[in-house]
Amino acid sequence: MSRFRRKKGSYKMLSDHYVPAALPTCGESLENYVTSEYAVTDPSVIKKIYDDAKTAFQRVINTCDHHCAGTECDHYIDNAIGHLQGSLQAEIADHKNQIARIRSAMKMRKAALTQRITSLTERMAQLKTEIEPLENLRAQFQLHIGSHAISLGLPITILAMIVDAAVNYNFLESILLSDRYLLWITVICMSIMSDFSMWALGTFISHRAENFTHRVLYRGICAMLFGMFILSVIASVAIRFGSMDATFGTVNAAGEYVGKTSYNLAEYGVTLVTAFLTTATGILSFAFSLDKNAFAVSVRERKRKELMKCQEELEPLEKELALLENAPDPQERDDDKLVSARQQIETTRTGLKLLCRKMMSENIQEPGFTEKMAVSGEQLVNVQPSIPLLKGE
Repeated sequence: MSRFRRKKGSYKMLSDHYVPAALPTCGESLENYVTSEYAVTDPSVIKKIYDDAKTAFQRVINTCDHHCAGTECDHYIDNAIGHLQGSLQAEIADHKNQIARIRSAMKMRKAALTQRITSLTERMAQLKTEIEPLENLRAQFQLHIGSHAISLGLPITILAMIVDAAVNYNFLESILLSDRYLLWITVICMSIMSDFSMWALGTFISHRAENFTHRVLYRGICAMLFGMFILSVIASVAIRFGSMDATFGTVNAAGEYVGKTSYNLAEYGVTLVTAFLTTATGILSFAFSLDKNAFAVSVRERKRKELMKCQEELEPLEKELALLENAPDPQERDDDKLVSARQQIETTRTGLKLLCRKMMSENIQEPGFTEKMAVSGEQLVNVQPSIPLLKGE
């Protein structure tokens, strides 16, 4: 059985059957929940009562003649109406429980919304305070693609490693002819030691404000990264100058390569340029990765995203709370419906008595008797009891 039945219109209605389970408390539009309708206000129920009355009283009416007073079925009707009133009292008890459940659910939801809104408001105020001093900071080396910002340090480092590896490969190939695996390992290691270590050093220094390491450990890591770079520079110079005889030479008449033992200025220049290429690429990687504002800018962007999420979450919560605060009390609607239900019962009582008089007139078919029934019916209509607004009034 479904717990809730959606009613046509802008509100939701609890099912006509009593359900002791709790109402939902999160995002279920509790301001739109009302109690179920009273059965006697349903036109189909009223129609069935009249149809059943015709069948039930037909035999009694068939025994009447022109001497009858027209009240022969009234006591049967009064007794049947008593059953309707008893059913109404049972419905009233169920509706009281439904109202208590709706009020309790709304109260719990309002408390949860208030707590969450307060928390979000305080967090947003804190974020705005933290973002304000960082508003004018700009990262030195960033590439903006749409809404994303990419640091130039890593792309330049990767490019530098590729250039370094290409240059070192040509020189190391003449030295490590017998072991191709060692050749590739050496090329990769030199690129990492010269370029990647300097990128890591620049990034590490830029994020010093995070205070994620102890000062001694921080200095030790920086020293090791810089030491790796110096070692790669020394190794590059040693490789270049040590392999000059394999790089510069001539081919004799026998087709054999003969290395030179003396070198001219141009050959020394080429060796120097290639020897210190590792130094240049490492310094470039360090320069583009070192940005004192990088960490502060990243913190600012992270806090802005968090602030936007808080705002997106806060808006529907405030709207829901406003709807709950201004929602009508379900008791008011139920009181009006109860008045309508009691009025419907009394009107049904009178209507059934008039129906019986009408059936008697049709059955006897005497003008005098018809007039007599009309007078009796008029008296019934004029002496209808007043309907109390609520029980006990």
